[in-house]
Amino acid sequence: MKPLIVMVSADDRMVEIYKDLFAEYDFSLKDVQKGEKALKVIKEKKPFAVLVDMAIPGEDGFDVIGNMQKLQTLKKIPVVVLSHLSDVADVARARKLKVHQFCLKLHCHPERIVAGVVGMRE
Repeated sequence: MKPLIVMVSADDRMVEIYKDLFAEYDFSLKDVQKGEKALKVIKEKKPFAVLVDMAIPGEDGFDVIGNMQKLQTLKKIPVVVLSHLSDVADVARARKLKVHQFCLKLHCHPERIVAGVVGMRE
């Protein structure tokens, strides 16, 4: 069975890019567009890792990650944040939530993010 990545993002173009890149490493990707649905999917699927775009409708990425941290079964799943938020307070808030990586969309190449997540498997 392929390792699963859950990607929480409303950006269809970005989801397709990541879906194609993860497929090259024999990973599957399930996308969720709203924060409210994300926790349900993550609980059900128990993915290898979660990518969270902070700009999502409804509950924001901070809420999704915070809710994951409250559940023993989900708190150890690696989380990568993809964000336009560059404010120091936002980065600090994400770090406090124990995210594995915080990436500004303008400076992170999807290939590097995917390679980093795949590398966690080894």
